[in-house]
Amino acid sequence: MIGARVLPLALAFLSISLSTSCGSSTTTTAGSVPTGTGGSGTGTGGSGANSGTGGAHTTACSGDGQCAPPTPYCGPGLGYCVQCLGDANCQNGVCDPVSHACVECTTNSQCGQGRPYCDPTSNSCVECLAAANCTGHGETCDTTTHRCVPGCSTSGDCAAATGTPYCDTIRGICVQCVGDANCAGGDRPRCDTTMGRCVQCLASGDCGGGTPYCETTSQRCVECLTDANCSGGTCDPQDHQCRN
Repeated sequence: MIGARVLPLALAFLSISLSTSCGSSTTTTAGSVPTGTGGSGTGTGGSGANSGTGGAHTTACSGDGQCAPPTPYCGPGLGYCVQCLGDANCQNGVCDPVSHACVECTTNSQCGQGRPYCDPTSNSCVECLAAANCTGHGETCDTTTHRCVPGCSTSGDCAAATGTPYCDTIRGICVQCVGDANCAGGDRPRCDTTMGRCVQCLASGDCGGGTPYCETTSQRCVECLTDANCSGGTCDPQDHQCRN
């Protein structure tokens, strides 16, 4: 008799436990899904603002009244402040309708004698864009500098007296150097083979003494590149010297 009464009680207890457990699981799942999704959605939205409008264009706007120099205009349909909307907004040059920045040119018609072509990459007027733009005897266009220079197929085509006695056979132009050995004996011992010219340094390993760092834009050895290079001082970004 005792066993008969215990068994129903045990089954009832088990049923209650399972019901409670399932209810708890359902409640937890229902609560966690919206919370997790909401948190993720918020994170994505923040990232989008930083990498989009907030990253490349720091000032969001819906009207000109929210903008200030150097980007005083609100770009229609863009949602951020820009430098110009039309040519009249530029003191010098013209307004690029794509970037909404003031540039020297967007078409060849805006360039003049001596530099009659508009380089679409830099939006600046240049001497040439292709070899066909150079009319001098034996000249071709150096597409790195966009200048007409003597063309070549071998170094035998290059005049030593011009300071560019070697042929860069890839670009087909005469250059100052094609290797470091061509720069020996001077204060610019490394050859920048991209530009074909002798420079002071290509990396900090080329520098030493009081100027141990290579400033790669000017390709010269300097005292510092950042404040961390100066003991207790700051690095002047103009001349790359430490100031106390």
